[in-house]
Amino acid sequence: MMLFRPALADPMARRLLVLALINSAPVAVTSTLFLFFVESRLQLADWAGPFLLLFFLSAAATAQIWSRLGARHGEKPVLLASMALSIASFLWAMALDTGDGLAFALISVASGAALGGDMVLLPALFARRLERLGNAGAGFGLWSFVSKLSLALAAATLLPSLDWAGFSSGGQNPPEALFVLTLLYAGLPCALKMIALALLTLLPIEKV
Repeated sequence: MMLFRPALADPMARRLLVLALINSAPVAVTSTLFLFFVESRLQLADWAGPFLLLFFLSAAATAQIWSRLGARHGEKPVLLASMALSIASFLWAMALDTGDGLAFALISVASGAALGGDMVLLPALFARRLERLGNAGAGFGLWSFVSKLSLALAAATLLPSLDWAGFSSGGQNPPEALFVLTLLYAGLPCALKMIALALLTLLPIEKV
């Protein structure tokens, strides 16, 4: 904890950590519910692997592009664009129905590309702040903690919510349960991303 104290005592570093937690929460949510959504909402269980591959390949392929755009135009506007792309992807996912495999493949590419921006731009801002505080060594530990915390919170809240809605993995689900699944998989991440976008908009990036 001594290593983390300078970062946690700094208001700007704390704001960046809160932003990171909220901004990473949508990925934690979709990671937790991905197989349920593909299997039960889209009824395309055999395509889960290719969808995931598209998602991660898109993230890896675009990370360097986002980094270069951030260096040229500034991290804040480029990160806002990345967040907007993510929100558009979630909104599209909410409209999907059974068998919409092509649409979900395009969503996987778009949301993966948006993740590429998250992977490089926000960590770069946090690392820069820690360097100014002379505490760059705390960066990896704090960032890792935030990521694991978002995953833990997603698993602890989403799975009981699905169970409460009457959702059954691999079984026949009533429309109400599928609606809750869609709302949690796409609607909740969309709302969280909008909050993250608002927080970033209000962040005085010139002080980072």
